Amino acid sequence: GFHFKHGQGLVMDPRGFVPSIGYTFYWKLKLDSVIGPHMLLRSNGWATNGYMVIDGHFQAFPNNENGTLWCEEKIQPNKFYYYVVQYTEQEEVKLYLNGGLCGHGMVDDPGTFKLNPSQIMIMADNGQRQSSGYLAKFMAFGKVI
Repeated sequence: GFHFKHGQGLVMDPRGFVPSIGYTFYWKLKLDSVIGPHMLLRSNGWATNGYMVIDGHFQAFPNNENGTLWCEEKIQPNKFYYYVVQYTEQEEVKLYLNGGLCGHGMVDDPGTFKLNPSQIMIMADNGQRQSSGYLAKFMAFGKVI
């Protein structure tokens, strides 16, 4: 695994193996801090959208108007968690924490979490939502599994 400090992370080119819609991402991750916003995954062109931990809660941002795209379990710093994001062809987001489905629902605006085919950022952000922590495992799947 890797320990990423604030402002570091990975950039991945998903072309050829992860489609824009209909994907699954998996992390085994221990964050150094959970106060404020901490980006886990975003794609070029998403503006402020992303999958992140905000004040100790795993969530998709923006949440939908029903408020169902977040996990109630409070995440602790310096503790490993298993995070999974699925984005279906019907544009439903499913969030799993430690193997349990904890948040799911449709997005309010079509294309909200459609991946840019040339860039995915893992634990990295162009703004103030930088993460730091130990990434023990990351997997990307070109389908909803």
